[in-house]
Amino acid sequence: MAEMAGLLKHDGDRVDSIQAEKLLHQLQRGTGNGIVLLGEAALIHTRLKPVTMAERQPVQNADGTMCATVLGQPQWGESHRHAQDPLVPRELLEFYQARGPAAFRYLWGQWAAAIWDAPRQRLVLARGWEGSPQIWMAERDDTFTYSTSASVFDPKSQPPQELDTQETRLLRIRRATPVMA
Repeated sequence: MAEMAGLLKHDGDRVDSIQAEKLLHQLQRGTGNGIVLLGEAALIHTRLKPVTMAERQPVQNADGTMCATVLGQPQWGESHRHAQDPLVPRELLEFYQARGPAAFRYLWGQWAAAIWDAPRQRLVLARGWEGSPQIWMAERDDTFTYSTSASVFDPKSQPPQELDTQETRLLRIRRATPVMA
């Protein structure tokens, strides 16, 4: 079992490590935990079983300006040359770098992904057509939070919404309203 979560600060402030650690502790934790802080965003990934360095998430691109975490095994669509091969997180990040948010249209299966694109100042959340795993999201004050575990949200002060299947959401810094891709 694995979980992913993250934070995005809308006011341009940096996410501090205490906020990210607090969110990590709310998730079901295992031995394969990872946090990447990149300015206004934090991506978190937990996994119950031990992981090798190749499996460790979140992953970053070569210059450290983008970061991704993926749950499930997204597969290339039938029109892609690698039809039906499962993607590893680094490949998904490279595919996103080449095609932008449209990259998610080429994937199928049960998966969820989050990508922080620092040069464009946007967080991209997406899920597969088959609906699992779910991504929950909520906004409070100047911070947007997402997670595959609804238990991290307080339903009274921070009621979460679910990201629809086949939906890609782009969330930009200093904009509280999500932009649909």
